[in-house]
Amino acid sequence: MAERRWLAILVVCTAPVVRGADEVGADRQVVVKRAGVTFGFVEDGKWVSAGEVTEVVVTVQERRGDWALIRSGGKRGWVHTREVVPLTDAVAFFTGLIEAQPRTGAHYLRRAAAWAEQGEHAKADRDWTEAIRLIPKDPAAHYGRAVTRHLSKEYTGALEDYGSVIRLDPNHAGAFAGRAWLRATCSEEKHRDGAEAVRDARRACELTEWGDPNCIDNLAAALAESGRFDEAVRWQSKALEFPTFAGRSRENALARVKLYKSGKPYRTEGRE
Repeated sequence: MAERRWLAILVVCTAPVVRGADEVGADRQVVVKRAGVTFGFVEDGKWVSAGEVTEVVVTVQERRGDWALIRSGGKRGWVHTREVVPLTDAVAFFTGLIEAQPRTGAHYLRRAAAWAEQGEHAKADRDWTEAIRLIPKDPAAHYGRAVTRHLSKEYTGALEDYGSVIRLDPNHAGAFAGRAWLRATCSEEKHRDGAEAVRDARRACELTEWGDPNCIDNLAAALAESGRFDEAVRWQSKALEFPTFAGRSRENALARVKLYKSGKPYRTEGRE
């Protein structure tokens, strides 16, 4: 979720003191402090940019001095620790910024992301909504609220927000993927639509150049909802070929292969 705003020097000076870089370690989640932060790596003695960090919350894979190795947009690279704040400190950090600049939507957006990662969905929803009021044309705010509402089982609101994201950014893979998953797997029948789910899932796969196993996983679920179980098994198996598709996601995917082979679609409450 990438938004295009930055913090004024005055706000940085008045921001609360947090433990910051000293607490940025391997396997810890951190919140990127601003939009436009870049990451990269050194090759043949030269810095090679991997582009902008597109996510608000990322996981540190390794720490070397003042640099943290992260993954963003399917790429790995190093970001300076001054550009991130530990998730445990993020709410306090962005609350300080909000008190200094209450009309800056980006502060609410990033605090909302921190609340959401901590499972505080009601607080996240309030901050997403305020961010949308202040920056209504920012797809990141709408997307964040869509995910939060999906997790909170507010399916009607989630579908509306996914739609808003796609209207603002027709190439937002995350919104297509999220809407596909909801339409394919929702426990409430009135929200399911296999044909639309397949279209959304395929678009997400196209936008990620068929390189994101989660999008392929969504396509499999959509095909199963449409009764196309042989195709669902094939694409679910394809997703499992990705080494990055690990942990609980992999375990759940293996269970879905068995489900599809038995001719049953997958059902879930909320968003996994």
